[in-house]
Formats: sequence, structure tokens, C-alpha cells
Amino acid sequence: MLVRFLEDLGEALFKPRELALVLKAEGRGLGTALATVVIVGAMAGLGVSALSTTILSNIASPAWLGIGSMIAGTSILIVTFSYVVAWLLYGLLLHLALSLLGGRAGVETGLAITGVSFIGLWPKIALPLVGVAVFKTLGAALSGYMLGLPLGLLWMHYSLVLGLSEAYGVSPGRVIASILLVIAIIIVALALLLLPIIVL
Repeated sequence: MLVRFLEDLGEALFKPRELALVLKAEGRGLGTALATVVIVGAMAGLGVSALSTTILSNIASPAWLGIGSMIAGTSILIVTFSYVVAWLLYGLLLHLALSLLGGRAGVETGLAITGVSFIGLWPKIALPLVGVAVFKTLGAALSGYMLGLPLGLLWMHYSLVLGLSEAYGVSPGRVIASILLVIAIIIVALALLLLPIIVL
């Protein structure tokens, strides 16, 4: 089972079309997707934890170090939970958008491909951790994040476009249009949620 999971992750990174065909044909993938999202979320939470510990270790007060430990412990859970919610929301909205544009796949397949594509975020997670581990400075961590974020998002969406286009039987252009539509919907929803706060 672990070997199959690791093979799926490798295919999500380097052969997303082939993985999409396998996930659709076998009707599996939600477990792999959930495990991927949880692992990526936990690693991102570990990055937040390492960053907060690095920042607070520069403050000499023992009280701050205690707060840093609390942040470190809860950040992994909070970030992991937020990744799972983001995966479900993004996957469901992408499925709806692709279905409206003529895609033919089940919601399980769409969620599975969206979930395993999260492994493409590894540069966003790894580079700040390397910055903290090697240089132990906030600047190195932020530099790693600023480099890793666009690389991770590009890799994730590259896998997502190829995988979803194969699974849904649509062109990559339609998948990109779906992604842009979903991002626009999320931005408008966040703006409407934040508008009352901004007006006050």
C-alpha cells in the first residue's frame, strides 16, 4: 500500500496524465488524495512552526519561548486542516466548472486528481524549511518562501491541468479556464466576506 502511494505521488509529479487515467479507470484515489493533502498540510504546518520558533528564539524572554511552543504545536493542526478544506473546496468547484464546460468525469476523480496535485507544492514547503534549518534566519526562510511559492503553485497547476484534461476529456485550455473561473469565484467570495470588515 505504501509503495502504491509513493508511486502515485511520483506519477502526480512527473506523469499526471497517466495517473489521471489510472485513477479514473480504477475508481480509486480519494484515500491517496487525502493522505497527500494531509502530509503536505502537515509539512506546511511544520514550516510555520519552524518559522515561528526561529522568530521567537531571537527574543530572550522565556515567556515568548513558551508562546512559540504553543504556536508550534497548534500550527501543524490548523494548517493541515486548512489544506484539507482548501482541497475539498477547490476540487468541488473545479469539478463543477469542468462539468459546465463539457467535462465527463465523476466528482471522486476530480477530487482525487486535485488532491494528489498538491504534492506539487513541495518547493513552497521545502525551500523555507531549508532556509530555517541551514541559515536559522528569518530572511533565509522568507527568501525560500518567495522562491518556493511560485514554483510550487506552477508545478501543482501543471499537474492539475494535465491530469484533469485527461480525466475529464477536455482540452488543457478548458481546464485553465475552469481554474481561472474558480479563482475568480473565490476572490469575489472573499471580497464579499471581507467587505463588511473593511467598511467598518
